[in-house]
Formats: sequence, C-alpha cells, structure tokens
Amino acid sequence: MKSVKLSSAKGGIGISLHLRLPVAVECRIGRIAGLLGDKTVDVLSAKKQPHVALANLPDDEKAVANFVARWGPMHSTKDYFITARSVKELLDYPETEAVRKLAAIYPAAREFFLDTQWLVIQHRDTLRKAWRADRSAIESMRRHVSANSSSWNFKSGRIEIGVPDLWTTICVLFLNDLGRHKAGLCERGAECPAPYFQKPRTDQKFCGGACTDEARKEIKRNWWHQNRGKQK
Repeated sequence: MKSVKLSSAKGGIGISLHLRLPVAVECRIGRIAGLLGDKTVDVLSAKKQPHVALANLPDDEKAVANFVARWGPMHSTKDYFITARSVKELLDYPETEAVRKLAAIYPAAREFFLDTQWLVIQHRDTLRKAWRADRSAIESMRRHVSANSSSWNFKSGRIEIGVPDLWTTICVLFLNDLGRHKAGLCERGAECPAPYFQKPRTDQKFCGGACTDEARKEIKRNWWHQNRGKQK
C-alpha cells in the first residue's frame, strides 16, 4: 500500500493539514501557557515543517517556548486546556503565573492551554527514536494517529484534514516521510547541528549546506592523503 503524498500543490487532488495556532504565549520556569486562536493554517505550506523542527529542537527553555509559540500545544485534551473560569480559580504559584499573566492581558479569552518544557522534550525524544528506526516508537506514533481520528472535508478538488493537535500532526508528517523514505539523518552525526531532515532524494546522505560542503572537503582530504605518494 502506497503512502499518501502529502502536498500543498493546487494541481489535481491536493491534501492539506489544518492546525489551530496560538495567538499568544507566556513561559515561566518550564511552564508554557498559551492562548489558542480560532483560525487554522495549512501546515504543509510552511517552509520548515513542525516534525523537522521538533526533532532538531534543543533542550533549553527559550527554544521550547518559541517552538510552542510557533506551532501550539502538543495535545488538545482537557488535561492541557484551561477555561477562563479555571484561570480565575488558580492560586498564584510560580508555575501558574504564565497562565495568569495571559488571562490578565486577554480577559475575554475563552480557551487557554498549558504545556511544559518536559512534555515537549519527551515527545521530541520519541520522535528522534522513531527517526532512528526504533520500532516501538514508530508503532506508538501509528497507534496515536489511529486513536485520534481527524475531521475530513472535501472542497474544490482538495482533501482538507483537520488535525486535533500538534502531536497528531507531527505523527502524520513523520510517518508519511518514513513511508516514502524521506526521513533523513545526516551522516555527519554529532557534528551536524540539525541532523534530522526531509530528503529531497532518497539516496541523500547529508542534510545539505555546510554539512555537504564539509563532506566534500573531507573526501578530497582523504583522497589526497591516500594518493599524494603515488603521483609522479
């Protein structure tokens, strides 16, 4: 069975993944609070897609907060969402201060969410394991997609998929890349600052840019060391 080629192209039957994004985010000691907007965007139209961004995400709090501000909460369940009424009932502990600050700025807001740095990093690590062909991680992502069915809409020759949350979106994007042999891992390893990438070609070994240039230089150096004494 072939994987669906996810594409934002307008020709033929196209597929788009629609995701709600945050309009504001506050971060405090690893707690990331946000206000979710009503509008949706097509994730496939982004130059850098969220599963690649998450896989290459560093551990520091600012980077994680910026990621959530760009893409929104990992989950859309009631465990991670807070109503305006609930915000008023929260005690002013440091871990809830980010939520209270947003509530003060947006008093008419209906729906807040609360993520943590730990939760984002945990999902990043699962994604990295799957990217490195860990079968249990891949199967976990497949089960999540199956259990979190999305809404489908057919419009003007296009299939619009409404994804419930960011983690489901990331699972769909990664599993599609995996099925098409497009989930690349740069062979420069630890020397590469962003080793997880989408392959333009299935045989591509390096993420491109500086890594490709360095790999070519290394090949030339190795050739020189092996052949310099043989040349007359």
